[in-house]
Amino acid sequence: MWTLPNARIKRHELECCAAFVERIDPLKRALPLAAWILLLFAPLYAQDIVSGWLPTHIGDSWTYQREERNGAEGGGMAHPEIARWKVEETIKGSIAIPEGVLLRKQIRALDPIPVEVRRHIPGTKEIDESYDLIRGNCVYSVEQQVDAKRVQLAPEYQKALLSGGVSPEFCFPLKQGATWGEGAGNSPDYVWRVVGINADPFGPANGTAFHFSTRAGSGTIVDRWFEPGIGILQEISEHHGTYEESRLQLLSAVIEGRSYTFQLKPARTIPRSDLDCEGPGWQHFARSDGTSFTNQRACVDYASRK
Repeated sequence: MWTLPNARIKRHELECCAAFVERIDPLKRALPLAAWILLLFAPLYAQDIVSGWLPTHIGDSWTYQREERNGAEGGGMAHPEIARWKVEETIKGSIAIPEGVLLRKQIRALDPIPVEVRRHIPGTKEIDESYDLIRGNCVYSVEQQVDAKRVQLAPEYQKALLSGGVSPEFCFPLKQGATWGEGAGNSPDYVWRVVGINADPFGPANGTAFHFSTRAGSGTIVDRWFEPGIGILQEISEHHGTYEESRLQLLSAVIEGRSYTFQLKPARTIPRSDLDCEGPGWQHFARSDGTSFTNQRACVDYASRK
C-alpha cells in the first residue's frame, strides 16, 4: 500500500488541494486529485528520503578527528608534516528557500587549530558556519554560497545549481554501483560512485557502511564511508603525486538526543598507480577490501591490475 511518509497531510490540506484543482484550467482538472497531490508535495517526499538516510534535526552533532598530512616541505610520504585536532559539527537551524531546505551548521574546533594548518588552509577559524542544501533527494554543500542576511543562495551559484552544473555531496537512496554528480564534458571529476557496501573493515561492526569515491581534480581522489542514520564515518582526500592528504574520522555523535561512540579502524585507499607504491608508499595503501600489502611488489602488481 502506498503511504505518505512523514508528510502529515491532513484532511484540510487535501481539501485545499481539491479547491486549487477546481480553480485551474478544465483540461488540467481532468488529472486525478492524487496526481495533483503528488505534484504539489513531491519536494516533501524527496526531502523525506534524505532524512531517512542523513540526520537533519536541530541539535544533531558529530565529533570528528581531523588530520592534515603534507609532504610538500621535503619530507614526502615517508616523513610528512602531520597536524591533528578535533572538531564538532552541530545543526543549528533549517529554513526553506525556493531551491530546497538550508541546514545551518556550526563548526567548532575542540582543540587549538595547529599553526601548520592555518599556514596551509588560510581562513581556518575556531568557530565557523557551514550550510548544506537539501534539494530533492540530494544534499549539496553550499558553504560560502549563502547570503546569511538575506537567507538566499549567491546568484552565480544559484544559476549553476538550476542548470545542473553543481555536483551534490550525496544522493539517496544509496546502493552498490549508484552514481551521482556531473563532470564537465567527459571529465570524471565530482562524479561519485558507490564502490562497496561493507566491503572493507573501515565501518562500525554490525553496521552498513557505504564506501563511495570520486576524482576531485587532477591527481586528487576523495573517498567516503557513510553509515545510514549517522552520516559520514570517515573521509580521505588524497593527492596521488605530490603527497598531500586530509582525513576525517568520526569519534562520536548525538542523533535525536541519543549518543553514539565509535572506534573505527583508520581507513586506507587503494594505490592508483605504480607511483603510489614507491618508497614507503606501499605501506600506506591497501586493497579495496582493506587488506594490507606484504611488500612493495604486491602493491605494484595490484596497482597495475587496477
